[in-house]
Amino acid sequence: MIEIPLLPVRILHSEPSLGKIRALAATADGPLWAGGDAGMVIEYGFEGLPLRRFHAHKGGVRCLAVATGRLISGGNDGHVRIWSTETLACLSQLPMRGKRIDTIRVDVDRGTVSARARSGSAAEWRLDGEPVSSCDCKGVEQTRGFEQASAMVRAGDVAWVAGLDANRSVLLTRQVGDDPTQTRSWRLPYAAACLAFWRGEGTLYAGGNGRLFAIDLPAP
Repeated sequence: MIEIPLLPVRILHSEPSLGKIRALAATADGPLWAGGDAGMVIEYGFEGLPLRRFHAHKGGVRCLAVATGRLISGGNDGHVRIWSTETLACLSQLPMRGKRIDTIRVDVDRGTVSARARSGSAAEWRLDGEPVSSCDCKGVEQTRGFEQASAMVRAGDVAWVAGLDANRSVLLTRQVGDDPTQTRSWRLPYAAACLAFWRGEGTLYAGGNGRLFAIDLPAP
């Protein structure tokens, strides 16, 4: 049996009262935003220290995206909200059919934001909150090698996936395209519910149970 090496991490912030951090969003030259089960969103500065925080959703924050001076959040309350990153004012509140917004995507070129709810419904709006379309659609993305995949982020044709294997070990796996020979895994000391790149691709940032931590990625 091949032993999976332990990958060390650096804890940047720990606050158990936040609950599980479930969403991270960042741009290359801006702050890092994190949201979680307590319904709070926290803004982190370049040293990984919390700068500002505000209550975004009743029942918890599930996903975040950031673009063009706006932070977009989706929550367990079935709403998508658009915030000003400068003032933290809520610019638009966008209800969806069904509870729990699972994913948010921003298309900067088109100036739109799209979201999908747990129920399978999906909707798209302009960044000013004007609706574009809505539909009911279902589909689940499967990730090989995991009993339970909790988070994934891509950099080109490389996907980094965090989750639990069949033995309930916490793993971080690098997958290159669809080539199984280019897949490699490391153990993590903490579970990660979300992943994000911030200020480059050499370090991966992760959120878990009240912790924000950084993972310095090994060389390919």
